[in-house]
Amino acid sequence: MTMFPIHDFEKRFRALLAEMDALHDGMRGDGAEEMDELNANFEDALFVIECIDDGDADWIEAFSDALDEFDDLAAAYRALSGKAPALADAAERLDMAVQLARANL
Repeated sequence: MTMFPIHDFEKRFRALLAEMDALHDGMRGDGAEEMDELNANFEDALFVIECIDDGDADWIEAFSDALDEFDDLAAAYRALSGKAPALADAAERLDMAVQLARANL
């Protein structure tokens, strides 16, 4: 079993999702539907992390795949930041969390 802090990263990503959900709740009109879809994809990537057993041989691949999804999501959130400026900061924090996770793999 590894000492990689999967559950610590899961908590960090879950907190970011809560922030994205709050930003979605404050959105009106254009962009809200896309934000809803992005947050659903974020939840899916979190579920992958939640299900990882670091005793499995392929846990690093599963975690890396989830990080790839978070990278894509950060870019998509950033693209929506014109409709909700706080998204740019949240996307930056998501990028930083992904970089930190990758550096610790």
